[in-house]
Amino acid sequence: MTEQRVIIRDMASRREAVSAVRAAGHGTVVTLRPLRHSDRQRALFHALLTELSRECSFNGRRLTTDEWKDVFVIGLWGAKWIASPLDPSVKIPIRRSTEGLTVAEYSELIDFTYAEAATELGHRWTAHRPGERDDQS
Repeated sequence: MTEQRVIIRDMASRREAVSAVRAAGHGTVVTLRPLRHSDRQRALFHALLTELSRECSFNGRRLTTDEWKDVFVIGLWGAKWIASPLDPSVKIPIRRSTEGLTVAEYSELIDFTYAEAATELGHRWTAHRPGERDDQS
C-alpha cells in the first residue's frame, strides 16, 4: 500500500478518510493530527518580525527578526530555563519551536504579535493580513 493522506475539510473528505481506514491492511499505521501551519502564515509572521526589526526598538536597542521572534513566542507560551551543559552557571532559555505549530496556534501567535506590538510598543502596522486595510490614515 502506498502512503495516503487525507485532509478532512467536509463530509466528503471525512468519508474518504473512513473508507481509507476500512481498506487498510493489517499492520497499517493511522495517525490523526491537526493541520500544521501554512506557508502564508509563516510568511506573514516573518513580514511582521521584519517590520518590527526595521522600525522598533526595545529598551533603546534594535532587535533582529530572530530576537523579535523569541520575544513573541516566549511572551505567548513562556520558556524553560536550563543550565548550560558547557557552563552550569549560565542559564539558557528554551522556547517552543514554531515549526510544528498548528494553523490555530500560528493564528494565535500572529494575533498576539499584532496586539502586543501595537499596545506595548505603540507600533502602527504597515504589514496587514490579506484583505485588511488601514482605514485610520
